[in-house]
Amino acid sequence: MFGTTDPTDTDNQTNCGLFQGFDVRLIRNSVAIALQCFAPLIFNMRPIAAQRGAPAEPLATVTIHVIDEYGVTVDSRLNSFANGQREMASHFRGLQGAQIPYGEYSYLIRRLVHGDFGEVIPGRVTVRWPENLVVVTVSRLFIPGAAIDRAAPRGLVIRGKLEPMPQGLSAAPLWIRLSPIHQSEHVDVSVDASGEFRIYKPLDGRYVLTVIRGDEVLDLQQISFDENWQPADFVLKLPDQPPSIVHVQRKQ
Repeated sequence: MFGTTDPTDTDNQTNCGLFQGFDVRLIRNSVAIALQCFAPLIFNMRPIAAQRGAPAEPLATVTIHVIDEYGVTVDSRLNSFANGQREMASHFRGLQGAQIPYGEYSYLIRRLVHGDFGEVIPGRVTVRWPENLVVVTVSRLFIPGAAIDRAAPRGLVIRGKLEPMPQGLSAAPLWIRLSPIHQSEHVDVSVDASGEFRIYKPLDGRYVLTVIRGDEVLDLQQISFDENWQPADFVLKLPDQPPSIVHVQRKQ
């Protein structure tokens, strides 16, 4: 019948077998040729795909410097430097760390007193630059095993006076900023018409005192408060010319 093959027709079976074998060889040869042509392209694309993957995690160095309010180094040891469950203290040699991934960290530093462990100093830091310096300020007054609670004396006032009083036509207010060199919080105070100013916060250590009027810096001086939270008076001699300005500009 039409559409069927007679099993007794041996000539027809032979011809079909020949063509089938020819088709298989042709397909195999075509696949081999395709692999030879495209295999180099496939393998060359693998590094490109890897390069387009997630960027490498940025790593940084972290240096911790523990000082008192006068800038004297306080002997300390790092106990922990952790980001969640990720502890990185093993990446530190002393207080210098390397290969630290960027992120938010909590640290525990232990103050060393005559070779023994002292107070625990906790803190937090954000590692966001290739090189990170963490300055930790602690009180010089420390007695192992004792808590020291210092209270400012009632009526404490540190009085200062500018001499001579700055002259000029500017109507901008005159004020002073006290920026600690080895601590963190600055203090701003106003200056009255006579050039006098008053500080009501007890201060310890060294500060940079800046005299400001409007957008002008009239003077910069280093000042050290050594009176141990006691009332004091001082006079600040102003120079004839304001301090020079260093301009930082892009490379040409």
